[in-house]
Amino acid sequence: MVLALGGVGLCQTYAFKVPAKAIKAKVKPIMLKPLTHQYPLVVNGTFFDPPTQTVLGFVVSDGKILQKGMFTDAIVVKGGKAMLVTLRKPDDLKVEFCISAGPVLVRDGKVVVGKERSKVGLSLRERARRTGIGILNPETLIVIVSLTPITLREFAHLFLKYGATDALNLDGGNSVYLTYKGKTYAWRRNPLNVIMATDATPLRQ
Repeated sequence: MVLALGGVGLCQTYAFKVPAKAIKAKVKPIMLKPLTHQYPLVVNGTFFDPPTQTVLGFVVSDGKILQKGMFTDAIVVKGGKAMLVTLRKPDDLKVEFCISAGPVLVRDGKVVVGKERSKVGLSLRERARRTGIGILNPETLIVIVSLTPITLREFAHLFLKYGATDALNLDGGNSVYLTYKGKTYAWRRNPLNVIMATDATPLRQ
């Protein structure tokens, strides 16, 4: 989908509505193709360290901790409800789903990127391809992928355009990966972790 975004012009983005109970994750998938056939939506997840091939965020799927990481800003699903949280005791995560990354883009319906401290040191001026996850309401998540290079603030405003109350930036740049219903829209290298949805509906602005 192509959107008009102030300061950017036309912006090629893909946005999906995902029931909170439908979100899952996988770390270091050996084969991506089976996942793209099993799940309607597959996108890249949190950041990783290229030299060591280490995933840097916390990842939980189906109640199981798949990865312990260093980032504490996270989208979690607990009791079927999605929340943006700061992880206090990440080694004792009792949630169905968790992905931690950053920075936080939107909190309580307001753009906060650049106003809050984050363990993810990204430039506010740099434009890059982006992936992010947010919350439309406690039962519904939103996943947005921008194939047009944009700043983090512009990305935050994209989430507001779709009505997100909260949003978290995920890995971007060459790590952006997107398949929907078996069709690949973005893929430059295999991600070391992905988030998947058993149910996903494209959103149009």
